Amino acid sequence: MDNDRITTVKKSSILRVSNRGQNVFQQVANQSYSVNIPSELRVPNKQIKVTVLDGNIAFNTDTTFDTYTEIGITSNLAQNNSYNTESDNSFRCQNNDILFNIDTSTYGKAHNKLITFHTHANVFEFWCSHLPEKLIFTSVATTGSGVLIPITNNNYISFTLKLEYYDYDEVY
Repeated sequence: MDNDRITTVKKSSILRVSNRGQNVFQQVANQSYSVNIPSELRVPNKQIKVTVLDGNIAFNTDTTFDTYTEIGITSNLAQNNSYNTESDNSFRCQNNDILFNIDTSTYGKAHNKLITFHTHANVFEFWCSHLPEKLIFTSVATTGSGVLIPITNNNYISFTLKLEYYDYDEVY
């Protein structure tokens, strides 16, 4: 993608997502959630630049929290040309699905304490060719294995996405 060729944003929208409310469905109890993406945001034949503006994860610490070096959120957004070398089952890269992650090594590891982790200021951006009808997101953590795995967390999760729509010929 040649960023010098991109001229104008055709449309821009903000999507705030959380694991609370009537539009949230648990896929895996206290771990994976899905929300319906409004049809107005699923614009056909456009390339979408997604920017994660902020992210929040409330987490109640326990003995397993000591083993986490980072926590984060993954999603089913198809990130074009985005790869992740943290793979637990082969020498190959996998498609990147991380929306954001937070280093927990600087936090006190006190047990039974509710901590809200924040990340701000245009955390991460990527391109995708379409938005799914349902956005599925999952709480994850890096443990002793060194790769992100799903974790149970029934506390508050939220993040804000900025969506910018471009014509394909401007991007490729």
